Amino acid sequence: MDWWGVHRPKRIGERYEALAGDLAQRRTWYLFKRRLGMSIAEARALPWWEFKVYLDGLLWEFSPESEDEFVPDDGESLTGMGFGFSQV
Repeated sequence: MDWWGVHRPKRIGERYEALAGDLAQRRTWYLFKRRLGMSIAEARALPWWEFKVYLDGLLWEFSPESEDEFVPDDGESLTGMGFGFSQV
């Protein structure tokens, strides 16, 4: 049976990772909740470009080079982190 579109593996650790994502994705969800007050469902409901604006801002805010000029991400991290956004 699928839960939120994710196949339910038998082991709890595998289920957790299938739903919450890998470590990088879980850290992103945590930052969205802590700094922006968004749940995972709210963050996933954002259009890809709006999600990217917030993610770029969070990455810049916590970057050691944040005093320097901000250089946005190329967008590859969104698909690489399993968000499945298609930039149309």
